[in-house]
Amino acid sequence: MAEKRESVIPTSPSSIRTRPAFYSAPSQQPLLRGTPLGSEPTDGISVVSGGSTFSGSSGRQSSADESLTTMKVLQNFDEVVARRSDPELMRKRRERRAKCRNVDGLQRINCQRLRHWADNKERAGHILSALGLYRAPPLPDDKDLIDLARRLYPPRWKLTVHVCDFGDDRAERFEVPLGDIENCWQERPDWATVRWIHAPLGLGIVHSSLEDLFLHTKKDPGRAFEHAGSAGWPYIETEVLNFRSRQNVQDLRDTFMILSELAKSKPQLNLTPFEGELPTSDPQHGRTSFESGVRHDWSSFDSDKTRNPYDAVRNNDLRYNIKWRANHHGTNLGYWNLVESDMPWQLSEGIVLDQLGPKGGLKPIGREIDKQALSKHPFFEKAQLVRNIFRCFHRGDGCLLTLSATAGIDYLDKNFPEYLEDPTECILDNDDASAVGRAFEAFAETGTSTWHRKNVEWFLVYLITEVGVTPHNIRQGHNAVSVVNAYQHVVQDLKRRRYDPWKRNETVELVREYLACIDELTTVSLILSRKIELFEGLKRDCRKFERDDIMARREPDDPEGVSAEARATWATMMVKEQHDACKKLLADLQLSMNALFQLRSIEQNELAVVADSQNKAILVFTAVTIIFLPLSFFTSYWGMSLNGMSESRRTEAYFWKVCGSISFLVIFVISLYAFRRRLSRQLLRSSRHLRMA
Repeated sequence: MAEKRESVIPTSPSSIRTRPAFYSAPSQQPLLRGTPLGSEPTDGISVVSGGSTFSGSSGRQSSADESLTTMKVLQNFDEVVARRSDPELMRKRRERRAKCRNVDGLQRINCQRLRHWADNKERAGHILSALGLYRAPPLPDDKDLIDLARRLYPPRWKLTVHVCDFGDDRAERFEVPLGDIENCWQERPDWATVRWIHAPLGLGIVHSSLEDLFLHTKKDPGRAFEHAGSAGWPYIETEVLNFRSRQNVQDLRDTFMILSELAKSKPQLNLTPFEGELPTSDPQHGRTSFESGVRHDWSSFDSDKTRNPYDAVRNNDLRYNIKWRANHHGTNLGYWNLVESDMPWQLSEGIVLDQLGPKGGLKPIGREIDKQALSKHPFFEKAQLVRNIFRCFHRGDGCLLTLSATAGIDYLDKNFPEYLEDPTECILDNDDASAVGRAFEAFAETGTSTWHRKNVEWFLVYLITEVGVTPHNIRQGHNAVSVVNAYQHVVQDLKRRRYDPWKRNETVELVREYLACIDELTTVSLILSRKIELFEGLKRDCRKFERDDIMARREPDDPEGVSAEARATWATMMVKEQHDACKKLLADLQLSMNALFQLRSIEQNELAVVADSQNKAILVFTAVTIIFLPLSFFTSYWGMSLNGMSESRRTEAYFWKVCGSISFLVIFVISLYAFRRRLSRQLLRSSRHLRMA
């Protein structure tokens, strides 16, 4: 990236340039949220000038560091420090966060009530309930459950798609609902060289339909990434690691697992997956099929005149494609089947080994989330390291489509605990926390003027290298602990605990923590190794693109700018450093755990010697007890004479009635407590059979 800057710190207010305006478009026409200075809103897609305010951003006034890339932050950190805060932008950001947090707070209460109901349903309260001594907590009403589901898993057409146009010294960003996305990739402004469309979708039917329609809308494939892509699929995809709040991940998992199961008996919880506003217009006869480009009569396919799940989509091709694809894959277009892809993957849920299709990816197994070893570090105590697939599709006409459900924190700094409390829609707008948000902002003022090559391939390489090296703590100059250093701290603590005195069950718990840390580092190491392969292939592809441009006598648009190959080289070095550190920590953990087993083995041998001598003494004591216990009982029993006791007319029958009843009651209560779990499971199974009958 070329460093075309006149000064580090602006010397006057007039020299400070603010961010581009932020637009939101809930319908086909973008809705103006901020107005460029000295201009009026226009119809359609409004042009954003460099002298406008970006609403909902990180609350800074733009400085010279707006185009400062991550690979140059440490070399030019004075430009990062020179940033100035705009009080008005900070106020708007606080208001938006407060509003979203209030909504999240209400839904968190509903989620806690739902979780409490499900937990008590599975626990030992069934015995007391059967005896009429226990009242289970009530299930939240249907309205609260539906509001909770829509908040955590929005209907598909209401998902916000971010669109960003880049041209010479010019950039524009706006938002549209997913139902209008097809309009965005069919055309772009004449001044824009590259249009980037980011849809927050995980793997699934809708994801696959968007990808297919995007590539078939215009038969103009971009340059093939033959080495970075997979066999027969020259497009780039990678797994990204980011942090989310543990509470948020738990809420997502509980809501999905409980409500999707509950929806089988409560049909009202099977929400409409594509609900939204009615379309403004809809052709009555015929739609354009993406396969052949000819028109067919699909009127019988959805001939009912009532509102159906697809009313919110205004693009006929997408509407039909989703129906066709679901039928092709034998998938039910139910709400919970489609929103399942929004859930982030845990580190323990395995590795994705092959090319991903609509049915690819990892599936949630249970409600409980991992208790990660990384959370032992105080800085990451409330954080959860999760994974998401990030996929990129580009065309030769300058359009780039990225699909990923990632909504976590990529950049680590001192405000990391505060970012964890932010709603997910606020994180994406915060370029201090999100790599995707940073890519939106990096060229907000300069546009394509600092690009080495003004084409979609250069921006794709920039984006995938920016996202692929996260999470890291470079953006703010290492003012927070890195992931590698945090794991190093955890490993040191585990090694220290090897020498603690032996306690019952303590070794088992310690070994579990060792294994959890080993599993996490192994998964991270495998993901990093695949990223290294990706960036190595990316370097070869970029080198080939550059040779082709030289052969065609296409000179670089900005010779001083960072080339795509340089970006790939930097990303490779970054990931290799992280990968090497993980391998060293893994080797250290393995040696430490082996030493723990040897130490505990020696301790067990010494304890066995002591136990052997104790066992001999206990054997003698047991033999004496066995001999004299029957004698003591018979002499005590036959020596009793209740009739001979003063003021007593009781007989032996009375003795057995009282003592026998008390003994039986004590034994019965102890047996119930000892077998409470087995009895609870049996009662739960019986109650389910009765309900089914």
